[in-house]
Amino acid sequence: MKLDPVTLEIMATKVAAVADEMGYTLQRTGRTLYVKETADFGTALATRNGKFFAYPSAIGVSGFVDLDCRPTIEAVGGLDEGDVVITNHAYRSKGLSTHTPDFHVIKPVYVDGQLVCYVWSFLHSSDVGGRVPSSISPSNTEVFQEGLLLPPTKLVRRGVPVDDIFGVIGANSRTPDENVGDIKAMLSALAYGERRIREIVAQHGAAQFLDCQDDLLEYSRIKARQAYRRIRNGTYDFWDYLDDDLVTPYPRRIRVKLSANDGEITLDFDGTDPQTLSSFNVPTLGTRHPWLSLRLVALALTLDPSIPVNAGILDNVTIKTPEGSILNPRFPAATGVRHATAIRVDNVLVGALAKALPDVMPACSGGIVIPIVFAESDPATGTSNVIVVEPAVGGMGAVLLLGGFVISHFVAVRFAKPVEQLALDSERNRAQRRQAEAQLISASEKLKRSTRYSADASHQLKTPVTVLRAGLESLLSREHFDPEVYEELSALLHQTHRLTGVIEDLLLLSRMDSGHLQINSEAVNLSELIEEWLDDLATLLDQVDVRIEKKLPTKIHVVGEKRYTSLIVQNLLENAGKYNRAGGRIKVEAQEKNGEVVVTVGNTGEPIAPSEQEHIFERFHRGSEKSASGHGLGLSLARQLARLHGGDLRLVHSGDDWTEFEIRFPAAQPAADGGS
Repeated sequence: MKLDPVTLEIMATKVAAVADEMGYTLQRTGRTLYVKETADFGTALATRNGKFFAYPSAIGVSGFVDLDCRPTIEAVGGLDEGDVVITNHAYRSKGLSTHTPDFHVIKPVYVDGQLVCYVWSFLHSSDVGGRVPSSISPSNTEVFQEGLLLPPTKLVRRGVPVDDIFGVIGANSRTPDENVGDIKAMLSALAYGERRIREIVAQHGAAQFLDCQDDLLEYSRIKARQAYRRIRNGTYDFWDYLDDDLVTPYPRRIRVKLSANDGEITLDFDGTDPQTLSSFNVPTLGTRHPWLSLRLVALALTLDPSIPVNAGILDNVTIKTPEGSILNPRFPAATGVRHATAIRVDNVLVGALAKALPDVMPACSGGIVIPIVFAESDPATGTSNVIVVEPAVGGMGAVLLLGGFVISHFVAVRFAKPVEQLALDSERNRAQRRQAEAQLISASEKLKRSTRYSADASHQLKTPVTVLRAGLESLLSREHFDPEVYEELSALLHQTHRLTGVIEDLLLLSRMDSGHLQINSEAVNLSELIEEWLDDLATLLDQVDVRIEKKLPTKIHVVGEKRYTSLIVQNLLENAGKYNRAGGRIKVEAQEKNGEVVVTVGNTGEPIAPSEQEHIFERFHRGSEKSASGHGLGLSLARQLARLHGGDLRLVHSGDDWTEFEIRFPAAQPAADGGS
């Protein structure tokens, strides 16, 4: 240590007070309720290397203590006196910002021409454009749908605001006045911090102020390591799941191996699932990121509340995240709902730590955080009012004893908004809202019709079906069942698999209905896909004596995305087997014609009645004819996917013990490596 203990304690108290006062300044001058009431913002003092040496413990977001400002500062070539850099770009800022509504600003503090530190602030803006009001939606598939992307850019140059940047920010928001007002509040907080730091330097000198930064980080590191020594040496493995990622019906796994060795900790997230096409990705850029270490900060400050709150707390921690995973996605993965994944990371760490510290760790939290947004438009002016109300969170887990520094959920010291304040904020728009009510009622009726096959219902079904299937599988693994009971359980399990398939189809159809499904086209070897599905089908058909005939080129390539092309083929072939008869046959042919690949799939069996043929692509049509029953959902899905690929699916013939479908794909040239 460079400073004596008494001087260090005095300096620590002063710089912590500056960070707190910056937070209160921002809260008082902020424009939106989400800043003034919910306190989704942060302030801190950073070293000349960009790490926080003073961070508030009682106002704003409490968990961002380990953010790194240096990449953002370097991205603009450094900051002169009076400059302010701003960014909301997760990838260009190397994880300083983690979704587009979060604007971060950094200002250097110079004293007599010497850089002594940086002041930092961030806040969550109500809206930065994008597909939906508030800019956050789980169905976004890339960051370009999530609103304005502002790479590190100078908002202020040598004390002079850059009006063009303010103009860009305002032009890319549904609430431009509120956004600009909040950003100016951040600038006020930075100015206040700069003034107070100069007062401290004037009193103690620049050299002592710089020594204070190094000593505070080292002091926190030493005390945090002493706290972490409570964790028994060893490796503790735990994993949890997101229920799904909206794109697929499957749970998304988050896994950690926590290794402790004499107070030094390694978090290895190997085994975590890949990044998703929805916006649940956490853009950590492979760094030791706060979203992955919130629980360790809370643990250290609970075990020893006297530790100064700064980045030194985590200098004993190493974090490994596989590139391309949901915790370290590649650009341009969407990141808007990264908080939902982060809370599961927190729960995973709770689970791992509970194995080592069962008398200290609480149970997992409620595992959910949902930002609530009110949005309304003014038809007369074309403007919008967007209010981010508050993050609705689940409860905290049970504990044996509360004490010390307790984070009641997982990230922030936040407050619920008074209903009266919400009403007051919305009063000025009440008249416009009355004018829009008639349009709202009309839109609501259309929405009810369009959500007939909504993803919400499918998601509600998915979890109980998964639980039911797991229970049946567990029962079937037991011994000493009567043959009749075993047969009944097997039949029930088969039905749950069928229901799971229906739910997956509904989820995919709902994405297509809403226009959210995008096809990543490539050259797909269709012959190979058909052969694979025919092999699977042949195994099932052996029991009913159905013969398969095929006439396929060795390789024939189509333009499409492999998984969806495979799903089209699967639905057609399963249909051919399902509606076949004993002793029948299935015939599959494929050929290229005039830039298209034409595939025909025919099968014996009772034909579709003429009166029902026009309805077979309707999703849930149930006609009077037995033969038509059940065709709709799978064929509807296959035809919509075919059309998204630039092709089509049609019924060619059904009669005289023969039904035949034809599907067309755009032909493709195989890739140089032979295709997929």
